[in-house]
Amino acid sequence: MNLKYDLKTDTGKLLLREILHKYSLDKLLIKKKQGFSVDTMNLWKSYGYDLCDCYLSDARIVQSKWINKDWIEKHFDKNNIDIRYVNKFLGLLSLEIWYRIFITKEMKPTVTL
Repeated sequence: MNLKYDLKTDTGKLLLREILHKYSLDKLLIKKKQGFSVDTMNLWKSYGYDLCDCYLSDARIVQSKWINKDWIEKHFDKNNIDIRYVNKFLGLLSLEIWYRIFITKEMKPTVTL
């Protein structure tokens, strides 16, 4: 992990940066992060928590033993949650919806969440 991301400087892609520096290509690095990104914490508080609560409280992925229910209960919190867990819960929500559509077939792909 320490080769990939530096928590102190909040900098990622360390190996790529080192290679660029080695070949004097530092000028290719953008100093400020750019691009489109979703404010997942805001998404979590607005819709994500409620959707996860609805679908993960009786999750088929838990019933099928793909995911540990104790882990979900330990980390599931609307207001006091680390952003890394928000992203994991949104991923689990995606898996749960996919599972209900394609595996258990109890949900139609046309359902709007």
